[in-house]
Amino acid sequence: MPLGHGNDDLPPRYLNTLSKLSEKLHNASFFEMAFHRGHVGVKFKQFAGLVHVARNLSIEILPKLDSQKSGNDVLAHMVSYTARTPSVLGAIGQVSRFDSMEETLIGMTVAEILKQLSQGLHRDFHTVKADLPSLRGQVHHAGQVARYGSRRDRFVQQVLSPSFDTPINRTILAGLREMMKIVSSQRLKAKIRSGLETLKDAEVGIFMPSDRLVVFNRLTQRWQHGYQLSLQWLDHIRPGLRIGVDALGPTMLFDMNKLFESYVGQCLRNSLGDIVHEQQSEHYLFSNADGRSVGLLRPDFLIDGNFNRAVVETKWKVAPSETASFYQPGDLRQVFAYAKVLGVSNVFLVYPTMSDDVLAEIFTSNTDPSINLTSLTLPIIPSGNDGREKFIAALISSIA
Repeated sequence: MPLGHGNDDLPPRYLNTLSKLSEKLHNASFFEMAFHRGHVGVKFKQFAGLVHVARNLSIEILPKLDSQKSGNDVLAHMVSYTARTPSVLGAIGQVSRFDSMEETLIGMTVAEILKQLSQGLHRDFHTVKADLPSLRGQVHHAGQVARYGSRRDRFVQQVLSPSFDTPINRTILAGLREMMKIVSSQRLKAKIRSGLETLKDAEVGIFMPSDRLVVFNRLTQRWQHGYQLSLQWLDHIRPGLRIGVDALGPTMLFDMNKLFESYVGQCLRNSLGDIVHEQQSEHYLFSNADGRSVGLLRPDFLIDGNFNRAVVETKWKVAPSETASFYQPGDLRQVFAYAKVLGVSNVFLVYPTMSDDVLAEIFTSNTDPSINLTSLTLPIIPSGNDGREKFIAALISSIA
């Protein structure tokens, strides 16, 4: 993105805002200065998503692979596909049709929160004392009898009174209210409004600072995801920090290296199940006399089933081919080391593609003919179900 004062340029005064946002959100810069055709600009590295730098200025960063450009539906699809909850997978058809990245991200968040609300609100019980004569003859009194009082106060019993006014529900309510303030899609507004009405009917109160101190356990963990999404929206995505110049707005960035790794992992698990192991190796290349080890080998995925074992390494970059880019020497050395140390004969380099076609290229090591390298592309587009099936079929045929 060039720096300047044109319609498609980034005003230079917002560079400081980007630096502060980068430090706050990632503790490392998600952009760098770039020079192209004599112009100075900003390059957003491997991230995609939405950056809000001022009240009236948001930057949408779409996934891009060389000349293969995408819309926000590709990012929405990748995030939703890696989520392991049916609600997001079912909502992707609606989420991907939003015009802006902002509403796409809100749509995915709302889908997760509404899933939790459909399973029931968090309910807390407070111990109160009730006069025994006042409850006599009342079958449907509030709460449940916890225990009777002592012999001395036998006319008083303790009752557990239910309440939905809990920190978890207050946080979710506050998050939905913040999202409602900035969406324009009437369909999305209706979804958020349904969640607000559910919480309003339960007489949920106002979000308080102490609500950030919730500790989850076995009994409350089912509400943890919706709570954390709402708290994230309140504290990070729509921060009240006023970073830089009037930077009060939604910011959500995805590291495409990690997102593509999760995408590949979900595809493998959907088809191969429990034989897919994620980054579990603890092998080192070298050790010294003092027992210090260096060169940790941790492949993205290890497939270990009834057939031959294999290593799968993901790369968010343009897939090499005879007519395109060449294989990076570091990538080749990396998978060769995996094969030698882990004792596997099949290694895979997996690259993304925005087409339905799956490209496969097979190589045999010149130094160890027992090691085979297969380069595969995996479609990351919403309509790529056939491509994902072809990818799995090509992978299995190379291992067998």
